[in-house]
Amino acid sequence: MKYKHAFGLAIVMLFVLQTIAIFGEYGTNQIPISNEVVDTVTTPLNLPPVEYEKAGAYEEDPILINHAPNPSFEYVNDLNIPTHWYSDGSGYTVTNSSYQDNVHSGSRAGQLIAEGTSSFGAYASFGRSYGLTCYLTSDLTFESYYYINSLSNPDIGGHFYIGHSIYTGSQWRNIYYFLFYPSSYHPSNSTNTLIFLLDTTTSTWNNLTRNITDDYESYYGAAPGSAYVSYTNWIIYSPVNADVPISIIIDDNSVTDAGSTEYVFDGGFELGGVSWGSYKTSPSTIHSSLDSTDGLLSANISINAVDENSDGYAYLQRYFGYPQGLYAERPDSMYLEFDWKYDDSWNGAGQMAYAYLFMQNNTYTKEVAILLGSDLDSYSVSNSSYSSWIISESHGSRGVWHHESIDVAELWQVFNIADMTITHVSFYCNIGSHSNSSITLLVDNVKILTYPTADPGFEVDFYWSSAYPVGSWSSYYNAYPYVNHTTDSLNGRYAANFTTWGGSSIIAGLSRETNLQVGLGLFTDMWWRLDTMGSESQCYVEIMMAINDWTYELHYVLAGGSSFFNSSNIVYYIVENHSETGQWFNLVRNIYADLTEAFGESEWKIHYIYLAAKNGPGETVSVLFDDVHFIQDTHAPTLTQILTFPTNPMYYESVLVNIEATDITGVSGSLWYYNGVSWNAVSLTSMGGHFEALIPPIPYGTDVLYYFNLTDPVGNWAIYDNSGLYYSYVIDDDIDPIVTITSPRDEDIIVGLITLSASAYDPDSGSSGVHHLEIWVNGEYSGSFTGDHFEFTSDSREVENGTYYIEVRAYDNAGNWASDEIVIYIENDRQAPILSMIDINPQQPISGEDVTISLAVTDQTGVKNVTLYYRVPLGIWHELVMDSSGSLYFATIPAQIGTDLVEFYIVAYDVFDQQSTGGTSSSPLSFEIITEIGEPVISSVQLTPAVPVYDQTVSVSAYVTAETTIQSVVLHYKIGEGSWTSIAMILSDNLYIGSIPAASWNTEVNYYIVVIDNADQSVSYGTILSPKSYIVGDMIAPILTVIGPSTLIPIRGNVSFYVSGVDVGSGISIIEMIVNGTTIRSSTVLPTFLVWDTTSLSNGNYTITFILEDNAGNIALISYEYMIANPDIFGSIGEGLSSFMQTYGLFVGALAFMILLVAAKIIVRRRG
Repeated sequence: MKYKHAFGLAIVMLFVLQTIAIFGEYGTNQIPISNEVVDTVTTPLNLPPVEYEKAGAYEEDPILINHAPNPSFEYVNDLNIPTHWYSDGSGYTVTNSSYQDNVHSGSRAGQLIAEGTSSFGAYASFGRSYGLTCYLTSDLTFESYYYINSLSNPDIGGHFYIGHSIYTGSQWRNIYYFLFYPSSYHPSNSTNTLIFLLDTTTSTWNNLTRNITDDYESYYGAAPGSAYVSYTNWIIYSPVNADVPISIIIDDNSVTDAGSTEYVFDGGFELGGVSWGSYKTSPSTIHSSLDSTDGLLSANISINAVDENSDGYAYLQRYFGYPQGLYAERPDSMYLEFDWKYDDSWNGAGQMAYAYLFMQNNTYTKEVAILLGSDLDSYSVSNSSYSSWIISESHGSRGVWHHESIDVAELWQVFNIADMTITHVSFYCNIGSHSNSSITLLVDNVKILTYPTADPGFEVDFYWSSAYPVGSWSSYYNAYPYVNHTTDSLNGRYAANFTTWGGSSIIAGLSRETNLQVGLGLFTDMWWRLDTMGSESQCYVEIMMAINDWTYELHYVLAGGSSFFNSSNIVYYIVENHSETGQWFNLVRNIYADLTEAFGESEWKIHYIYLAAKNGPGETVSVLFDDVHFIQDTHAPTLTQILTFPTNPMYYESVLVNIEATDITGVSGSLWYYNGVSWNAVSLTSMGGHFEALIPPIPYGTDVLYYFNLTDPVGNWAIYDNSGLYYSYVIDDDIDPIVTITSPRDEDIIVGLITLSASAYDPDSGSSGVHHLEIWVNGEYSGSFTGDHFEFTSDSREVENGTYYIEVRAYDNAGNWASDEIVIYIENDRQAPILSMIDINPQQPISGEDVTISLAVTDQTGVKNVTLYYRVPLGIWHELVMDSSGSLYFATIPAQIGTDLVEFYIVAYDVFDQQSTGGTSSSPLSFEIITEIGEPVISSVQLTPAVPVYDQTVSVSAYVTAETTIQSVVLHYKIGEGSWTSIAMILSDNLYIGSIPAASWNTEVNYYIVVIDNADQSVSYGTILSPKSYIVGDMIAPILTVIGPSTLIPIRGNVSFYVSGVDVGSGISIIEMIVNGTTIRSSTVLPTFLVWDTTSLSNGNYTITFILEDNAGNIALISYEYMIANPDIFGSIGEGLSSFMQTYGLFVGALAFMILLVAAKIIVRRRG
């Protein structure tokens, strides 16, 4: 399978902090519709030349398979977590070393809280390592006070214990004191673990006092002089699906020796966490989601920060092993693809979501992370020798699915990565420092695509050990020292050399797990070269595949193996070129066909592939393997010949199409033909050496197009359509048409008009049909009509009286013809129409008035048409067909403007088109027009409302009068810098009214009105160059909201007010905070916090006023009266610090965020 890709990178080097972007896609080649397709792969810049140039068997490329199990996360466990992937994440935890609400003594204690989520349990702990060496021989006594606030789900694993880690000088041993644990917990002690199950009570302080030395020696015997306590842990655990959190308080912790030396510094937490530390983690979940792109489910990775400064993480991970992991040694050999959707709470909590590949070799490790999303779309990442970052092209998108596709080998080239094993692929989420923040990453359709054998050409050479002499493959039987790399390869740098020898038989081999589904078109494409061979009965070389978890075995015997025999679940195939030496041979076998032949129809899966060689005693066998690939039949059948019978078909004949086609897995398909109306399919029938299809009869003249859709059992298909031109033939017709003259009848006498008609038809459906009819008069061609009939009427007066012989010939579309004949006799007479006096009404029209022209017209044989032509002097003639009532004909000349004279003339026709005229175009008749008319008048233009404001439509009304009819009143307006808009004003109650849409505050609106009457006279109110105008106003005050402390309680220190405001008109200009008439704070940005520092003011009553002004000068104000009661400043340092934190907590939080972002990165790497 070929992969097409677009791949771009912007690199983040360690010394230049930049954005990294990577994107790409791949797709399989579609089956071509022509006979040849050239596929090109773009080589990325700076890639060294690749020696591997071999085309696969049958011109198929080696297949890549998905090594990601459960790739679409359709399978989940009882916790609704996707299976086949390792998952981990943080629970809700609090470790507080400055706890003051409940202490055993002093003012502080340590608090631990943990609560598991629906996906993960939660651990919280304090740990203490000892600066002095706490030797067991010093008679060590441990004491701790603890208070259990609440216990969480002991029935499903919740517990609390204190543990000591002891190093004896040669090994580590642990002593655990379980103080809260499941009732079913019955642990066993071991050589390195000693457990004590102790009773405890809740809601009261408990004391644990133990002699560590005695406890150790009670089980392990006398402690060696070198044994010492290294550190102590106080640990709580809340299980998955906990109902409530577990909460523990500890205090007054002590480890002393017989000499009363104290080893626990600040065991009572009195230094407020200086020596104990505090941290929090946020709850996370991983579960399935119905929001998916492939199948029904996707993986949902989510974290929700409950507390401030509470880090969290969650990830899904697939591990592939080392050194037999995955590799990306050449372009197009490995792709990472997945669909993802990112979302977060966008509040600066440091959320990040990314995918990453982890790699290692025997020298160092490397990880490449693809940043998918981050809070506020910001990030600060840099590359190093062990870590590189790229930023997804879709980074910054939220709530939308995206597809990521990466050619991992090209990624290696960009970051100079080589000779490493890809051990695992992970999807990570982190969260940072703010409460009520969240992050969600959905992942679906994960594809980790590479060769089934991962390193088919044995090119990976960075790892060697006697256990794995070819590091990318597992050893099978005795790989060392009989199997190794060799540069004597078919392709690439290396091949695998199998050479067995010695006095006894040795089997040497390599294996790889493949988990390859066997489809109909799966073939081997594997190369071997046999150099030395022993006896056929004692020696063999083979490629073996373990099928369906070793239920079956498929053996391809390349050499020897004469003693092999088949069984019900094992089959041996002796291959072509068996036992031939000295040259490379290609094993190409249809695996599905071989398995089906041996074991019958089933679903097959290759779990492992084995390469093996065996020598006989005292003999040597030497063989090379290279390019151990699988290929899939992706080529469609090939069309080689087409024949049709008959070659010149008539419309009443079927056509037999005969083809020959080949394919490695078989041929079937259909012929598609176009019958002139629609495409239709006919199945191809196998006739042994060829295929046949019958196209039914099709009407004449049809250009019958046809093509072939050929497919194989695998599902590959191709369209053979003559390179888009289609194969074709044309339908013919050899049958004459039939014709009849239907009017006039034979031997008719004709006077005046004559109607001649004839019709013809071509017999049988599907025939070519009548193309045209020809008329022959007295043996001479007279004319023709297209189609199968005609009828026309002509004036027989145009010819001389006499006898006429008429013949009509009918031709079909194929050129066949037939005829019919008659004889007629013509006798004619004629006279032109008679016109009466012409009447003009009114006789003296005014400008803008219609004029009616009328007269009487008579004719002996009937009047066919009377037409009036009129114009203004020197204008063009306009034509009017006159209406009639009996012999009276009349027509109305529309009102003429701008002229004092109209010219006209009349032409009358009889049924034989003989004409009489009243006037002519060169000597027309005429009448005069009175033209003095006054212009229209515009008065009383009003705007409603008179003073327009924003968001209000403005109605413009005008009173208009005219001596003639008003033709149009048009309002033209322009809003701000926009373009002019024109609308027709509507007449309503003697006023013309139009509307101008609402506009924003402070916008200038220009307008003018144009009136045109029927005399084409126009007047205007304003013009486009000097329009009327108005400015849109804002008379509404803004809305002000202030949230602050109660006025009923005295205030002190820094007092914060949350101020917000809205002005939908002119917008907010400024907010001022005024104390006793003096402005102390202002802001132009809302919402905002305004802080009143009262520490410099005398105690007493103060009036604080907030004034919000909009850009139009409207204001809103609120006043409050507060009493200030500040304490003595030197006695309130702690309170001042608290006030400072309240006031500037956002800034401090942001600084903490920057630090925690780096810390979270280190923690996640350590956990991953």
